Amino acid sequence: MKKRAMGILMAVVLVLGAYGCGKQAQPTGEQEVEIDKDITMYVHVKAGGALDVRARVVADYLSKELGVNVSVLNVTGSGGATCMTQMKSQPTSEYDLVLAASSVFTATPAFSEVAYSMDDYTPLAAVDVEQFGLFVCPERSGIHNFNELMEYGKENEVIYGSGGIGNITHLTQAYLYHTLNISASTLAHDGAVEGITNCMGGHNVITMAGLETARSYVESGDITPVLSFSDEDYTGYDGYTVPSILELGGNEDNVYESLMAVYCLSSVDDAHANVLREALRKVLSDPECQKDLVEVGLIETPEMTTEEMEKYLSEEYETMKKIVDML
Repeated sequence: MKKRAMGILMAVVLVLGAYGCGKQAQPTGEQEVEIDKDITMYVHVKAGGALDVRARVVADYLSKELGVNVSVLNVTGSGGATCMTQMKSQPTSEYDLVLAASSVFTATPAFSEVAYSMDDYTPLAAVDVEQFGLFVCPERSGIHNFNELMEYGKENEVIYGSGGIGNITHLTQAYLYHTLNISASTLAHDGAVEGITNCMGGHNVITMAGLETARSYVESGDITPVLSFSDEDYTGYDGYTVPSILELGGNEDNVYESLMAVYCLSSVDDAHANVLREALRKVLSDPECQKDLVEVGLIETPEMTTEEMEKYLSEEYETMKKIVDML
């Protein structure tokens, strides 16, 4: 995982004391503050996506911890900008949350104007780090590995699947093919699974997807991993060691992993933000919640402070800005 920002990943901490079902409260002098309104957890991908399934697990446990209803609302469009703008301008309550991929604060604003900024949100808790790879369908393309991709690219334009112009999967791949001096153009898809099925159908030569999202397709033999965008080889597939982009000659700017984290609006006062933060800490430390998250594709829950998450986002934004300026 990215050594520059993630720090040491946590070993899952067992919840101390009983797992309470009452409203989470925090003493503040002579008064206690509590979350006394139902919460909407926004997600900027459609139902069934990697973020969405994690959000539904976290929302379920958070409802029990806080004693209020926490529902998930999917708001898609514009690389996450539609969701982040709607939450900022029309929250259902002042305690609403969003489970967002880091790209909404980095790739999306680096590529286009948005009506929100990192200053509008406060990071509360890191949930997962999604790792990505490139995948081919050898039966359709005749490509089995990175070297064969390079050979193919010498004579042919590479059609690659992505979430559309300006999407993180577009920017990451466009920059890679630019650095490899390969002629390439993108075929947009609605979600990584559609990109994979397009690859299997021969509509694109290669596509980018989360390593866990692609697992069942890799294990069935329908697609083959070509590389991992992480800084280390990926060994999570039976029978495959997926080489890191760095091993294949890429540079640090080619490395990309998505930090999935929960945010509240920055307008939430510190006392209530701390109640939300502590509730999320308990939820994400609960062994049953961790078990459920692993079942929906969790890779690792990093232990990160608000400051560390802000630093991660700032560094990723600078990388994305550099990529956009180069393309």
